[in-house]
Amino acid sequence: MVLNYSFPIFFARFGRALGHVLNMKVMYRNPHIVYEGYIAGYQYHNGSQMEHLFAQGTEFSLKHEPENPFDDHAVALYYNNARIGFIPPDRNIEVASRLQHGEPLKARIVYFDPQSEPWERVSVEVLKDEIN
Repeated sequence: MVLNYSFPIFFARFGRALGHVLNMKVMYRNPHIVYEGYIAGYQYHNGSQMEHLFAQGTEFSLKHEPENPFDDHAVALYYNNARIGFIPPDRNIEVASRLQHGEPLKARIVYFDPQSEPWERVSVEVLKDEIN
């Protein structure tokens, strides 16, 4: 019965692959996390020049930019007033809406690998900013 062993392995691999394709975590999603994934346009903005300052946990500020000519829901990430990139356009509507309604959000690096391709170097999570 080879099928007994191959089906669970197939579904486990399929679930992980689907999660990567959809740019999301498949299991144990934290309800405070609004977005987790890469930074769009990282290689075209100031990220590459400033990455010597980055490490896991480095925080970025978020700014909804409705005047962006390419995307009304554009959400830019900034580090020390320098634009690093954007939340990807296929995932930014919820983040933009929350910012528009005044919800405090922050972004921080969850993965940083300076040896990877520029568009894969930094992964961030956007989460509710718990202000005490």
